Amino acid sequence: MKVHGYYDDVPRLLAESSAVVSMAGYNSVAEILQSRVPAVFLPRTSPRREQLIRARRLAELGFAECLEDPSTTDLEGAVER
Repeated sequence: MKVHGYYDDVPRLLAESSAVVSMAGYNSVAEILQSRVPAVFLPRTSPRREQLIRARRLAELGFAECLEDPSTTDLEGAVER
């Protein structure tokens, strides 16, 4: 597994990835969904809850997993799925 903190060519990186872990900002979610790479969203909940609402709904629809305050084991399991 390779972890990138920052990468300047996100579409190419997504195309080369088997999974992605990300916050659930609008632009990030749009790029990730467009790539069709399995995703685990770790939404920010403060100061606004819009990422949480978005990530939960996408999880309900089966497009991604949403983890709120996960343990390392929870995150590892979600990425493996």
